[in-house]
Amino acid sequence: MKKLLLPLLCLAIAFTSCKKEKSIDSSDPGAPTSGGGNGGGNDGGNNGPDGGLEVKLNGQTITFTVESATLLRSTQTNQKRLDINGLSKDGTKKIILTFGEETAVGNGMSVKTYKVKLFNEDDPNTPEDESDDSMDGFMTYGTKLGTNSWLFDVYSENGTFTITACNESAKKVSGTFKTTLSQMDDPTKKLEFTEGKFTNVAYMVLN
Repeated sequence: MKKLLLPLLCLAIAFTSCKKEKSIDSSDPGAPTSGGGNGGGNDGGNNGPDGGLEVKLNGQTITFTVESATLLRSTQTNQKRLDINGLSKDGTKKIILTFGEETAVGNGMSVKTYKVKLFNEDDPNTPEDESDDSMDGFMTYGTKLGTNSWLFDVYSENGTFTITACNESAKKVSGTFKTTLSQMDDPTKKLEFTEGKFTNVAYMVLN
């Protein structure tokens, strides 16, 4: 799954490498978006029956507008990736939920739980590498610095994303998520995303 998920992940790493020197201009074509218009017809992310996205961040409920949601398939690597890109209602936070699956078949994602475990400290007492234990998915999180300027960071990640329903014909997806983002230089500094849910988010198939 790494071939399809890594480009977005590497983009996030690039933001971190320059975060102390300059901010990120969201008008830049290289800025982190999921691409594809208004997510194939989301109604502005209203928290009604369609297009809802919300989560508790360190215990505080935050409602997001779904700016875009896209499904990208690669028949060459037999993989696909779903990105759901949200902007908080107050305009100060962005999240991207990225799901990956090792099949290019179909216009949707499987109803199942996707494991999130990235950049964690490896246990030297075990033969396997636990630092990147799963590429099923990951979260990208950014905070606003100023006008058209955003700060994105790379964190150690642990959690789960679950797709509870996916209608391939209507191209709408629902699910839940929870994950902990930890500062890599100081694991005691954490962002706890709990009780996350997205409801009937319309997505666009790009290929």
